[in-house]
Amino acid sequence: MQLKCVSMLKHLRGQGRHIKPASAVFTSRFSSTASNPNIVSHELLEGTSNEAPILLAHGVLGNRRNFNILAKKLAKETQRSIITYDARNHGNSFHSDIMGLEDLSKDAINLLDELKVEKCVFIGHSMGGRTALYTALSYPNRIEKLISVDSSPGAINGSNFTERGSILSYVEAMQNVNWDSANTLSRARNTADEQLTNAVPNLSVRQFILTNVEESSPSNYKWRVNLDAIQRHLQCTHQIFDKNNSKTFDGKTLFL
Repeated sequence: MQLKCVSMLKHLRGQGRHIKPASAVFTSRFSSTASNPNIVSHELLEGTSNEAPILLAHGVLGNRRNFNILAKKLAKETQRSIITYDARNHGNSFHSDIMGLEDLSKDAINLLDELKVEKCVFIGHSMGGRTALYTALSYPNRIEKLISVDSSPGAINGSNFTERGSILSYVEAMQNVNWDSANTLSRARNTADEQLTNAVPNLSVRQFILTNVEESSPSNYKWRVNLDAIQRHLQCTHQIFDKNNSKTFDGKTLFL
């Protein structure tokens, strides 16, 4: 990730351009969905630069906190404002049965409108990368630069969504977790960890998934993410464009 961050910074700075790292403390502004249920939960690090803000979109089963370190790094190095957000059905954002790329893209545009941002640098990882690609093609006037990480514009489905194994199989295993014996959040996570071991043998991936366990009421636990909607999303074949699509994005683009 460190090398990818360096590549991002080079792409943002442009050929032969130097940006002096900011020394000032950035102002963080967080907003949940409580004030506007149609706007995804987000956080804004307000920078001192007048250049286009950077919008960071996470992958499946992730949330905006995945970018805490990267957001601060980019803010310090570029002085731009940084926006992180929870995609629908993830983190603290609203749940919805509808979760197509067009919906994820519209959520990003609605957030930019809410923050009165005319144009942004869109950086997306995995599902977030495909959201960024779709947004750049659908709303090219809103995107200054595009960085897609671990994602491709080609057709995909749940069986080949990730190099670490099928996320779809992870979701199905998560749906079968039973927390009846758990009476604390720590125990709930341990219980889920034990039950997911066979389906998700990679410890780091399991630990990532377990960040989604939350207490819904005293001694009752659930997944923060909307597994049913995510499962349907993964079962569909998502294609950003095909040979007959005339949409283009002419801005600077980086694939990592």
